[in-house]
Amino acid sequence: MYKKFFTILSLWVTVSANAQFKVSSTNEVNYTVKKNASISAFTFGSKNVIFIKYKENMLNVFDVFLVDENNTLKTLNTLKINAGTFKNMREVIAIQQINDKLYAIIENRNKDEGKNRILAQEINSTNGNLMGAETELAFMNYTSMGNPGVWHIYNTNNKKSIAVVAELPSEKKMPQAFNAYFFDESLKTSINDAFTIGTGEKRKDFALQFFASNDGNMFLVNVEFDKSYRFPVVYTKKAGEKSVTENLVVLQEPNKNFDYKVAINNDGDLVIAGYYQEKKNFIVGDVKVVGSWYYNSQNPASVKTFAFDKPMTNMTPHGINFNNNQVLLTGQQIKKDKEPNAPGQAGFFAPENYKYEMGNLLITTFDNAGENKSDMVLTNDGKGRNDVLHLMPSFGMYNGKYSIVYNDEYSKFNELAKWYRVPVTVNVTSQNLMEKVISYGTNFDLEPSEKGFRMVNLQTAMGVVTKNGIIVFGNETDYNKQTFKAYIFK
Repeated sequence: MYKKFFTILSLWVTVSANAQFKVSSTNEVNYTVKKNASISAFTFGSKNVIFIKYKENMLNVFDVFLVDENNTLKTLNTLKINAGTFKNMREVIAIQQINDKLYAIIENRNKDEGKNRILAQEINSTNGNLMGAETELAFMNYTSMGNPGVWHIYNTNNKKSIAVVAELPSEKKMPQAFNAYFFDESLKTSINDAFTIGTGEKRKDFALQFFASNDGNMFLVNVEFDKSYRFPVVYTKKAGEKSVTENLVVLQEPNKNFDYKVAINNDGDLVIAGYYQEKKNFIVGDVKVVGSWYYNSQNPASVKTFAFDKPMTNMTPHGINFNNNQVLLTGQQIKKDKEPNAPGQAGFFAPENYKYEMGNLLITTFDNAGENKSDMVLTNDGKGRNDVLHLMPSFGMYNGKYSIVYNDEYSKFNELAKWYRVPVTVNVTSQNLMEKVISYGTNFDLEPSEKGFRMVNLQTAMGVVTKNGIIVFGNETDYNKQTFKAYIFK
C-alpha cells in the first residue's frame, strides 16, 4: 500500500460541440487508496458527504469526506467502532439518511444476553464523528452464534424513513419468521409487523435482497434454481395487510433468466430487469444472451421479453435508474477467467487471481409499463487482472438526464494517443436521445509532449452521481508521480 493524493477539481460544463470546462477550484489531501473499496454519497443542499467503505480485520470501515458548498474537499474522519468480543460483537452494517441527518446502523450480537440488536447513532455531517447516544431500533432473540438471524435494511427513496426487516433465526420444520419495521425522522416506529414465509415442510434457503416503498410496502427478493438456471422470487408485504404474496418471476420456455438487477421506481413499485438466454442442455464457450426482460410488481403475472438484433456474450447488468417514466438498465460485457494456481503447496495457499476482458456497454430503456424503447451500445474494450475498477462505468441521474461516465480509448479522439484511455460522459435524455460523447482529454492536459502522454485513469466504479454533480475517482500518472484524484463535473 502506498500513499497517494486525494484531489478534487470543480468543473463547470458547457455542453457544446467541443464541451469546454473551466476549472474553478482545486485542493489536495493525503489519502491512502484502499483495496476493494466502494463508495456512496449523501446530498444535503449544496454539499455532499462521501463514504468510502472497505474491510479491515473482517469488519466494515468507512472513510468520510465532505465536499462543501465551495466544492472544497475535506477529509473528515475514519468511521469505525470497537468490535467488542466474540460473545459481544459490534459492527457498522449500513449508513442511512433521514432528511438532513445521517445515521450509522450498528449490529450488536450479545451471546450472554441472547439478543441480536440494531442500534442507530447520528453522524455529524460536518466532522464525520459519531455523536449523541445510541438508539436501539429493534432486537431478535437467538441461542446459537451460528444462527443469530439476519438484518435487512433499506433507505426509502424519499430519505424520510429507514425500513428494516429482521430475518429471525431459522427453526427446523417451521416457516421462516420475519419482523418488519419502519422508522421515521424521530427513529420511532411507524410500522411494526410480523409475517412468515413458507410452510416449514421443506427447508427454504434464503439469499434475500430487501426493498421498500415510501408508503410502507416491503419487497423481499430471493433467488431460486431450476437445475442450472436461477430466477428471482418476489415476496410482497403491503402496508396494512397481514398476508404476504409470492410471485415467481419465470420466463416462458425456451427462455431462461441469465442475470438481473432490482430497484424501486418513482411510483414505489418493484422493478426487475435483466438479460435472458435460450435453454441449452450444454453450454460450450462464452454464454450468449439473446435479449432483455422486464418485471414490474404492479403487474406481477407479466414478464416481458425483448429480443436483441443479435446475441451478446458475457453480459453483466450493473444497475437500474429511473427518469420520470423512463427505466434504464445499464450492462456491460465482462468475461472473467480464473488463472490456474501454481503447483504444490505454494499454489494451495496463494490468493486466487482472475483475468478480465471487458467489452461494450449497453443501455436498455423501457417505460414503466415495460415496453422496450431502445438498446444503445457504447463500444468499449479493455483487459485487466484482479483489480479492474478503472474499466467499470459510473452512472446515475444528473440535471434531468441519465449520465454514464467511463474510460474510453483516447485514440478515438486523438489518433496520436494509442494505448491510452480518457474519461468520457454520455448523456441520455428522457426522450431516449443519446447526446454527443463528451471527452475530457483536453481538460486533463492529455496532449503529447516530450515525455509522452499524461494519463488519467479514472476508477469510475468508485463514482457517484449526485444532484450536485458527477463525482468520479481515479489515478493520474506521468513519469514522475502518481496521485489519487476526485473530479466533480457540473
